[in-house]
Amino acid sequence: MTGSLEAIATEQRGYFTTSDAHDCGYDQRDIRDAVRTGAWRRLRRGAYAFAETYDPLGDAERHVILARAAIAKLAADRVALTHQSASCAYAHEQWGWDMSIVNLTRLDRGAAREEAGINHHVGQVVDADLVERDGMLVMREDRAAVEACTQMPVQAGLCIVDSALRGGRVTRDALIEYGDRFYTWPSSRRARLAVWLGDGGAATVGESRSRYLFWRFGLPAPELQFGVRTGSGRLLGIADFGWNSYRHLGEFDGRRKYTRDIKPGEDAGQVVFREKQREDAMRGERLGMSRLIWSELDPPTNRLTAQRFMHDMKLSRCLYTRNRVVMA
Repeated sequence: MTGSLEAIATEQRGYFTTSDAHDCGYDQRDIRDAVRTGAWRRLRRGAYAFAETYDPLGDAERHVILARAAIAKLAADRVALTHQSASCAYAHEQWGWDMSIVNLTRLDRGAAREEAGINHHVGQVVDADLVERDGMLVMREDRAAVEACTQMPVQAGLCIVDSALRGGRVTRDALIEYGDRFYTWPSSRRARLAVWLGDGGAATVGESRSRYLFWRFGLPAPELQFGVRTGSGRLLGIADFGWNSYRHLGEFDGRRKYTRDIKPGEDAGQVVFREKQREDAMRGERLGMSRLIWSELDPPTNRLTAQRFMHDMKLSRCLYTRNRVVMA
């Protein structure tokens, strides 16, 4: 029985319904027990996923499965995945919004409303705005990114814009064009600001949020993925942020930095040691460095973090402006 239900979940790209479970011989008690023991994850009313395949997924991937389950309850040709939900379909990195809510745009002139975990939007949509992606109608990527930003604080929208630009499938000009097109929409101003701040050089959500912190508290904009070389041109390392005029580097320390750089046969301790060697090499070229972590990005600590960075940058400029080395 389990194999048959797994086949249904695979066919439906990650989820199955109460009706599917009943068809495979499970009764309500079986369903409750599976959820209680953690074998199944309840996505929304009447929709589930197997924990062993669902849990390892990223937040955006999980949300797309939730969206599929939500769309299955509707006429699929009458709605399109939109806003943050469409952004997830393009694998943009997400932060700062309630991912239990699915965003759909009505194509059948239905009313805008929020119910049963679905936010139904209405708006002018032409055929060129829609694409089919893995069996779903989805707003095109540039429109989806800008729409998402209208629903979020600037910092959260910036994470999506940076991720979209980093993916290379959208351009800043296209995002600006949609920002202008939605000029009269509520909160379009913050969407345009997120687009203006966007930079595909930011490699992670942590770096995007760090960039927002620098802008919010008036620090000079850093160069991203900043290479440090010796006078002979040998690359010593690449820092997340660099301020050439201040002789200073910045690094965001998220868990992902260490897990993504792990090599076969290494443990986390070896990665940390290698990171320390990289930092020492760059510091050895008469450069200052400041680091920040997740907790320093949130109020009220974020203001103190910005003040610390500015203090460190000025100190580096004072100490290291003589005998400058090549930084590129």
